Amino acid sequence: KIYTPGPMPINYIKGPAKSLTEMAEMTMDDGCIGETVASVIASRQLAYAKDPMVRRALTAVVREEATHAELAWKTVDWAVRKGGKKVESAVLKTFDRVVAETLVREGKGSGARKGHFTESEDVKKTVSMEAFGVLGECAARKIETGPAMKLVKALLKDMLANLHVDSAKSSQHVWEPRKRIQDCINAVVGQKIV
Repeated sequence: KIYTPGPMPINYIKGPAKSLTEMAEMTMDDGCIGETVASVIASRQLAYAKDPMVRRALTAVVREEATHAELAWKTVDWAVRKGGKKVESAVLKTFDRVVAETLVREGKGSGARKGHFTESEDVKKTVSMEAFGVLGECAARKIETGPAMKLVKALLKDMLANLHVDSAKSSQHVWEPRKRIQDCINAVVGQKIV
């Protein structure tokens, strides 16, 4: 059987932000949440992978996704500091919306729907492919709503706590999300990767 790339839908591309608030909202959604979740899912894939080439590739993916997540969190932190309460409020609304959408996909929120695979079909698929770093849909969703969402919530809490640091100190203090991201990824993999 020959596999080739299929069509790539581009309807999700949003284009450039028109304001600081919109940029912060887009970065919270795609960067802070999306890249953080991607780094944790990739780290779980790496934890299961046995093939050396797959492990090398996934190690690079985990590191890159973690770097993207860190940059996104720093960008949103900067935007909220520059834009104040208006931007902070927009970021929190975006966060709440994305979390609610994630729970609906998982079947835990209002309006929940079942996924494409049943869990037993997904487990069979996952077990047969996990040595190659492939997770089934149900397994990926559990990571997304479990350790990945826990990390996203902790990072948001850290960022908000740092916003209220004494203003005299805040010009000297730069929030660093890197260690929390690294600690989570390394715990999921079971060894130091990032």
